[in-house]
Amino acid sequence: MTLLLLAACTTNAASVLDETFTSTNGLTANVALVVPDGASDQPPLGVLLFFTEDFGNAGYLKQASLHADVAGEHNLVLASMASPDAPGDAGCWWAPQVEDNATYVDEFVQQRLVGDLGVDTERLFTTGLSGGSDFAAAFHLHTDYRYGGGVVALCGGDIPRLNGGGCEPEADPDPAPAPTELTSVDLDRVRYDFEIIADDFLLEHSEAAAAYYTDLGFSTVRHRIVDGSGHCGFESGWEGLDVFAEGMDYVDP
Repeated sequence: MTLLLLAACTTNAASVLDETFTSTNGLTANVALVVPDGASDQPPLGVLLFFTEDFGNAGYLKQASLHADVAGEHNLVLASMASPDAPGDAGCWWAPQVEDNATYVDEFVQQRLVGDLGVDTERLFTTGLSGGSDFAAAFHLHTDYRYGGGVVALCGGDIPRLNGGGCEPEADPDPAPAPTELTSVDLDRVRYDFEIIADDFLLEHSEAAAAYYTDLGFSTVRHRIVDGSGHCGFESGWEGLDVFAEGMDYVDP
């Protein structure tokens, strides 16, 4: 793993560390890591994983700077992650290698965040934009709910998918089968929040995801239509920072 401190890339909370990480399944990608200044034990130090939108890898450093303050307010290490390279279809989290990507992120969390920084595995939150939100919504399921925490899916979110397909709506991979019951999962441990605009073309996918986790029995699932126009056209801009902050307050009250 290569570690580089970017002195010029700072937030109000802390400096951004630009790293690369390689998992045992051979995937490699960039991660921008921000550890909040003055982290405390109350609440215990957790983590916020941000996943870039489809073909949005170049923005992972910018997203770290934009989202670090809210992460710091919740005492969370922020990891803004570019999607691992996928031959022929690089730049998408949710296809064609969503299960492999989940393994990649899980290993990063275990090695870098739990192993090196000691984050609390009961406080793992995921978010992202568009296709990154599709992956954010499914990450806890793809890692067998080994973490507690929550999801804030911005202008995206979808039912979980399996490896396959491609990074276009008409090439959706097969959906993951829904378990009939989650007997070994505490349904209060993970909270879901889906934030989307009424005329966003991913509205139907977002609604399906909220229904999926509600049907699984999770006790806290919110689907909210917010002001704006078009895909990720939040009133506060593409990143929907105000909406994101409200979503974080919902899943980490």
